[in-house]
Amino acid sequence: SIMSALKFDIKNHKPETAKASDWLTTPVVALAPGVLTDTPIYHIRAVITDSQKLKDIWVSIRGKKTFYLNLEKQNLSKKDLSLDLPLEDGANQISVVARNSRDLISGEILYVVYHKDKTQFVKK
Repeated sequence: SIMSALKFDIKNHKPETAKASDWLTTPVVALAPGVLTDTPIYHIRAVITDSQKLKDIWVSIRGKKTFYLNLEKQNLSKKDLSLDLPLEDGANQISVVARNSRDLISGEILYVVYHKDKTQFVKK
């Protein structure tokens, strides 16, 4: 059986049934796969979608928040994100996290390995 939640229909002054999935879905974050690069700036593209209104999005590199976007006043259920992110030498863990209007959070992690010297990528 499908779980249901009770909500109130103000117009008709009576309760109505809503599926739990309408209330408990988290945002979906879609990212490209990780890469190896010799460029200190990485261009990231992400698409964030949700069945509810998106509240905010943030991006962290190596655990440090480097970008934040408040979407509460924009009434969006989909957001295309395109950013240039600074990389540190070595492995860079990039997290893209989204929260919806019900404060449900989800995210994706991407790894980008940056070395100035291209020879670091050559197998010996």
